[in-house]
Amino acid sequence: MRANLEKVENIAAEVAEELGYELYRVQMMKERGRSILRITIDHDEGINHQDCEKYSRAIDPLLDQEDPIPYSYYLEVSSPGLYRQLYNENHYQKHLGSFVKVVCRRGVAGARTHRGTLASFDHEYINLTIAEQELKIPRELIKSVKLDIPEG
Repeated sequence: MRANLEKVENIAAEVAEELGYELYRVQMMKERGRSILRITIDHDEGINHQDCEKYSRAIDPLLDQEDPIPYSYYLEVSSPGLYRQLYNENHYQKHLGSFVKVVCRRGVAGARTHRGTLASFDHEYINLTIAEQELKIPRELIKSVKLDIPEG
């Protein structure tokens, strides 16, 4: 028995849109032997505890009704946070010009971690501006991209 995450994402996106939020990410995971459905929502003005509660109360009965997950789970609704990870093209596009931390699976230009401004991206590379120099990082080598705060 597997969860129908596509159905969950459709329901989650519809609820987010109705409430004026952006669906950031849907994850089904196991933690300490428990199944957790983690839905991350966002808004231009940020997300607070009341937003998460409001969203949770709106989606919970729809998930019960549609039953896309055929086993028991815990529902968690959260914000992506200040140091949010960027997962897809929409996230990259929204945060062009933002300062990011890129962690690579192996060294690129002599290091596995790079901090700089997200200058551009395409299907093959993410381009950072670091100290007025451009660094092209192959996407296949990227482990994670997160928003960051410049040092100093």
